[in-house]
Amino acid sequence: MRQATLPIWCCLHSPSGRCAVGSVAELPQIPSWASASQRAGAIADWALEHLPKTISSVARGCAVVHWFDKEIVQALLPEDSAESAELVYGRLAELPFVETDQDRLAYHTLTREGLLARYKAETPEILTYAADRTAQVCATRTQDQRALLEAFFCYLILSADDKADVVLEQAIDRLGSVYEWPRLKEYVRIGEEAKQYRIAATAVASEHYWWVKAVMHYLEEDYVQAIASLDRAIELEPDEATYYNDRGAAYAAADRYEEAIADLERALTLEPHNVELLATRGSVYGMSGDHSRALADLDQAVEFAPYSFRILVLRGAQFARMHEYVRALEDLEQAVKLDPDEPAAYYEQACVHAQLGNTTEACQSLERAIELNSTCAEMALEDSDFEGIRDTDEFQRLVQSARAS
Repeated sequence: MRQATLPIWCCLHSPSGRCAVGSVAELPQIPSWASASQRAGAIADWALEHLPKTISSVARGCAVVHWFDKEIVQALLPEDSAESAELVYGRLAELPFVETDQDRLAYHTLTREGLLARYKAETPEILTYAADRTAQVCATRTQDQRALLEAFFCYLILSADDKADVVLEQAIDRLGSVYEWPRLKEYVRIGEEAKQYRIAATAVASEHYWWVKAVMHYLEEDYVQAIASLDRAIELEPDEATYYNDRGAAYAAADRYEEAIADLERALTLEPHNVELLATRGSVYGMSGDHSRALADLDQAVEFAPYSFRILVLRGAQFARMHEYVRALEDLEQAVKLDPDEPAAYYEQACVHAQLGNTTEACQSLERAIELNSTCAEMALEDSDFEGIRDTDEFQRLVQSARAS
């Protein structure tokens, strides 16, 4: 079999110009059919073999995770090691396939992919050791979102799905509003990556995980897949009202109102005193055109929770559907007073003013919504409520300015 010849620049050098490891003559020969990541992994593996034993061991462990810092290096050091974490971290920073990632270090992507594939096939004990030690460190850093994400990844590699689920649940609980949901996309991405390197063959499939996947599909407007993911979540936890509520929202977004209302009825059966569910059902009734039932639910929800930002916004939107614009603006103004840093009320205000032909007021409210969440600009371009003012200079300047920034 013909072997590929490696170029002279494959000799590894430290920043000082000294040859860090080995020599050109000792470089491994790599088959010509090898992929870029296989080549990068083979070269890095060769380089790590030529490092001092302790540093080599830590370096291999650091390749398992997406980034590492001195605390992770410390966790990967043997207890009887004579080297300090500071020294080892400095040596790893000199490696040509390691780069600075903010205040941390990380392997180049292709190098890491190549090394992980080799570990999975040949030395899985490196995966388990590094994942176990790193997870213990990262899971305690509860205020560091990147650390929690790494703990989630490591637990999945170890097939410790119960611990991964705890981390995921913590991430969900930290979300302040629907506008923060895209942050969960990283958990879906990293969960899919972890499947390649799991020690056991069990599936990554907690109800929370399926819920996160549903959220991602919903944000991408793939309502069929969102519903399918929530089906799986409900199979795993059939008595969780949240999943019925969210599947109902997905059904409603897909214009399947009967199924949406049926799910919300089920959610209310599970949590009969949950006024948020009552308000959601009212909103869906309104979307389906049943305005009398919509207003009955929303009025009752406001009576029970008069200071709920979300419920006031939903009732304001319902009044707008019924062309009762004065009452709509009253609810939305009250919502703004309750939470002036939430974009939803400003956006709905802009919709109402646009339908009334109040271009200046509509653009003022929309501008504030965009300041709080830039996606509101793209939403306004697609929203039929702005059709009457979309061609005005004021609206066009606002949207173009938002896009430029």
